Amino acid sequence: MADPSTDLMPGSALEVIAEHFAALSPGHRRVAEFILSNPHQAAMMTLEEISGLTGVSVATANRLATKLGLSGYPAFKALLRSDLEQALRPSPENVDGLRLGGYARATPWARSLEEDVRRIQRVTAPGGDSAFASACNRLAKARRVFIAGFGSSAFLAQYAAYNFSTLRQGCAAVTDSSGLEGVSRRLLDASGDDIALQLAFARYSEAGTRVAKHFVAKGVPLLAITDSTASPVASLADTSFVVEKKSGFILTGGGAGAVALVEALLHGTASAIGLNKVERRANDLTSLLGPALAAPAPEQPS
Repeated sequence: MADPSTDLMPGSALEVIAEHFAALSPGHRRVAEFILSNPHQAAMMTLEEISGLTGVSVATANRLATKLGLSGYPAFKALLRSDLEQALRPSPENVDGLRLGGYARATPWARSLEEDVRRIQRVTAPGGDSAFASACNRLAKARRVFIAGFGSSAFLAQYAAYNFSTLRQGCAAVTDSSGLEGVSRRLLDASGDDIALQLAFARYSEAGTRVAKHFVAKGVPLLAITDSTASPVASLADTSFVVEKKSGFILTGGGAGAVALVEALLHGTASAIGLNKVERRANDLTSLLGPALAAPAPEQPS
């Protein structure tokens, strides 16, 4: 329980939510998921606005704070605003660079790289590490893994399927490159023994939503990598991993944040399968490729 003299718990608001998420009721989880996906927006919203967007009563939204160990919503709002102030505070390195007249950090490429770092650090999933662990175990043990992506997310699905197939057999990319009939053929005998990992970033594809609904109808557990808990696929998924959309006019389909999240799931799945088994499979692949692999260039004498 919070110290009544400070009315705040240690750690960030997101850490507090992650710590208590598993014990929350469905209504409180909806509010928590919204805040996890939109922490800075939530810090500036009223309780009534959050209630309206999440479809729960004001009383339910208000009680979330006490379920998180705080004395009430004002204490939770103060914690959210503290997180926002921390996020907006420039780092000493950047301040020193500006004082020294170093304009490099104001360049568009530097800003883009720094934003990607922040987006990766804010990747969320309801349940935190337990959600990642559960997803990786399911990706390791399912009969088959369908990795779906359409439109701007198709190349990410192909990237993920290419790398997951190195870890285990039975991985298939489900994209719009073969048309709707080709996708439908691939999913004919999908079942609850399989698992689907679907990537969905704005602009969302109607075909992607249709395939997500097909997975659900077939009883296939669905994991989503998306940019909001309000995305069309997130509402259908068992677990949604959220990568914030990058600011500006460029629609990147998740970009570096999505790739980093895919690779985090790859590492976790490799661990769940067993690193020795994965290494033997990678060595077998190297042996099969044999002469097709280019030799590294010889080192030049210093």
